[in-house]
Amino acid sequence: MKGFSPVVMLISIVAAGFFMFAHQTHVEGSKEYMEITVNKGDSLWKIAEEYTKDHKSNWAFVDWVEKNNGIQAGAITPGQKLIIPIKAEKDR
Repeated sequence: MKGFSPVVMLISIVAAGFFMFAHQTHVEGSKEYMEITVNKGDSLWKIAEEYTKDHKSNWAFVDWVEKNNGIQAGAITPGQKLIIPIKAEKDR
């Protein structure tokens, strides 16, 4: 039983790394999502106002960002990376 725990830990770390890499690759190649860095003074509403541009309501944008980034009650901090929805290039 002693050897079981390190094996499970190693498998978990490898799996987490794989899923993070797969998600990052998908997002970077997508024209529907992008990664941004939160700046001092930013709020989800302020970010929504900058990036919605008539294709999604601010409320829907904030809800999507909270759900897809594991954010509760809009709590973001400077330096934090967020995945946000954007319009495809052809729609701009």
